[in-house]
Amino acid sequence: MNKNYINGLLFLCLQILAFRSFAVTYDIVVTPDVTVSSEYSMLSSQFSQVNIHQVFNLPKEAWTPQESPLILSNGTNWLAIDITNSSEQEANFYIMLNNDLQLKDMMLYEHGYGNTIKTTTITPHYNGLSSARLRIPAKETWRVYLTANSDGASKIHLDIVNSNEFVESLSTSQYVTGIAIGGMFTLALVMLMLFAANGSKWLLILCAYFTVQAMSLSVLLGINLYSFFPEMSEFRGLEIPLLTSFSAILLMWFTRELFDLKNYSKTLNKLLRVCGWLLFSYLPLSMLFTLNTNLVISKLIDVVIAAALIGVGVFLIKHKQRLALLFTIVIFSQLVFLLTNLATTSWYGFNTTLYIISYWLHGFLITFVLSRQYYYQNLDSERAQKESLENEMLSRQAQEELLTLQQETQEQLEVRVQERTLELNIALQELEEANRELAEKNTLDDLTGLYNRRYYDQKLLAEFRRSRRNLTPLSIVVIDIDHFKSVNDTYGHIAGDNCLIILAKIIKEGLRRSTDVGCRYGGEEFCLILPETDTEGAIAIAEELRAAVQDQVFTVSDKTINLSISCGVSTYKQQKDLTPEDLFLAADKALYQAKNQGRDRVIVFDLNTLETE
Repeated sequence: MNKNYINGLLFLCLQILAFRSFAVTYDIVVTPDVTVSSEYSMLSSQFSQVNIHQVFNLPKEAWTPQESPLILSNGTNWLAIDITNSSEQEANFYIMLNNDLQLKDMMLYEHGYGNTIKTTTITPHYNGLSSARLRIPAKETWRVYLTANSDGASKIHLDIVNSNEFVESLSTSQYVTGIAIGGMFTLALVMLMLFAANGSKWLLILCAYFTVQAMSLSVLLGINLYSFFPEMSEFRGLEIPLLTSFSAILLMWFTRELFDLKNYSKTLNKLLRVCGWLLFSYLPLSMLFTLNTNLVISKLIDVVIAAALIGVGVFLIKHKQRLALLFTIVIFSQLVFLLTNLATTSWYGFNTTLYIISYWLHGFLITFVLSRQYYYQNLDSERAQKESLENEMLSRQAQEELLTLQQETQEQLEVRVQERTLELNIALQELEEANRELAEKNTLDDLTGLYNRRYYDQKLLAEFRRSRRNLTPLSIVVIDIDHFKSVNDTYGHIAGDNCLIILAKIIKEGLRRSTDVGCRYGGEEFCLILPETDTEGAIAIAEELRAAVQDQVFTVSDKTINLSISCGVSTYKQQKDLTPEDLFLAADKALYQAKNQGRDRVIVFDLNTLETE
């Protein structure tokens, strides 16, 4: 069993329940089928204020023959009805007339069985009809009188029927009323169930709208406050302005939500909101107006709101809004029925049959609009899903292409990085070699190839700290060439430079340990830094150098130059409060003493002696 079948079955059950809820059981005595004939005559308006006893004595000229439907005027109306029972037996006959909101205080008077007057109340039924029962003897004609007060010109349908015809008419009216009203309530209930299913606000609005429509139809068909309280004439038509206003407000609200006017057209949305507030303000004022005035205003409200919504629909059609054309057709059909009712009745009357058709057609058309809205929503949803799927596929394809491109780019990047890394390593090696060469150039003496004065200062400070930290001796030797100025003066500076180069070579050959450092201190002065060397070791190295210089033959331009050196030695053995400068100062003093003692010798200066000076 599919979902549509279940929904249809549920809808049918709700209709049956609604019809059953509005069905009324009447206690009717059914008699054999007899024929009845009747004639109607209306009392002239100049005699409208007479009582029942005066009515019996009025001449025939005061009565004007009439035919159904009967036209009643404003005020008190008297109607004489001649009823003939042509059968051979006494029978029940029923006077039936349609309910009209403008009629009140209806009463039926029977004049028969002598001069007695029998008063019968017109009984309203909850199906748009009122009736009174008469029992007429066989082969007799009775005249009965009907009086009714009307608030305005009204048109009523009056029929005299036998029991069987009355039952049939009442059943038909009951069936039509039950279907008409129950069906509208069923639509409201269906909207409520749909709202509970998906929570759309405009479904709840439609539920309220169909409920108000069902209540309006109930009022027009006779199920109203006045039918429950016929003795209170102020209840007549009390519901009309209330239900008309709420129906218009809910229809405008539904229109705003259906087309999302709040976001689409703020001007139209504001216009409909203003109309809604005007209708709300009319509700308390309606209590001050007469029934006829409220009937006119209510019909004007229906016509004006329908015309305004048609204008909204035309505007939306021009802007190519979906459902705008269908919505305009729905409202236009409603307007056609309203104008047709005005043309066939009046501003104060209602054609109940026309209204039943109008309400049902309007309800089905609104439901059709609702179904189309759901169709478009499903269509949009499918389209959105399709676009989402396509976008997902495009996105996935783009991701795959991007991944492929990234892989290719990554490979190219890795190759480039490797190439650049190799180039960078080569460049770093070259730079390292260049820095090393530069460092060597910055620390070597250009002439002799020994370390220069800058390197000597850095190296002496480092070795001094290491000696103090490791508690090892540190010795230095200061060397000076004896009478080197006379060599420059006699042989020239080039010859002196060659002598310095030879001396540097002797120093390099004399330093056997890698930790020993030879430096050109300046001019013809040289310094030896001897880590982990005590005084005796330093003296030994200095004596070897002095002897090597003494044995060395210095030849410049076939000329032999005899050179000698003087050496000053000092040793640091972690004496307190001494600096590298003090160590050099002690060695320099020792050199000064060697010069004073005749040169060509090695002299040691004790640092402890330097501390006492």
